[in-house]
Amino acid sequence: FFQDFPHPDEAQRLMISRNVGIAPRQVKFWFQNRRTQVKHLQGRTENETLREENEWLRNQNTTMMDTLRTLMCPLCGPVVATDEQHRLYHENAMLKHERTQLATIIAMSMEEANQELRLGLFIPPPPAGLFVPPPPPADLLIPPPPADSPGTSASGGRVINVSPISEHAPTSSRSSSETRK
Repeated sequence: FFQDFPHPDEAQRLMISRNVGIAPRQVKFWFQNRRTQVKHLQGRTENETLREENEWLRNQNTTMMDTLRTLMCPLCGPVVATDEQHRLYHENAMLKHERTQLATIIAMSMEEANQELRLGLFIPPPPAGLFVPPPPPADLLIPPPPADSPGTSASGGRVINVSPISEHAPTSSRSSSETRK
């Protein structure tokens, strides 16, 4: 009867209680407990099925991982890292490091050359066969005046104001006190 009617109504529970000889309320609880047991058994069997499927998938995964680890080329044989390959990996890493260092040095020297050009400190090499004395030390160089200071031209060069000597100084080497005497 349970398989056909897992949820009996009031009339069906009364009929069952008369046939079995128990109270209708006990029939109600018996059906409720039986439904819970069936649900629990279904969950257990489903859980067991899923557990078996999970185990099968794990075995398949392990088999595939082992196959990947032992890959073998039909012509070359198994893939094995040799001492030569380890040496080459190490050498490759060292060369990459060297290349990075050289690129850094080149970038720094190019930046210094650009800075010298901006400051006007760059002196081009002399033509072949021509002797040019070395430049003076940096502490003897006179820095150019600011562009907006008096005595400079718009192009940034130094302007020297040349005026007749008579306007600024006496023509004689004697002082004015000597001329009065």
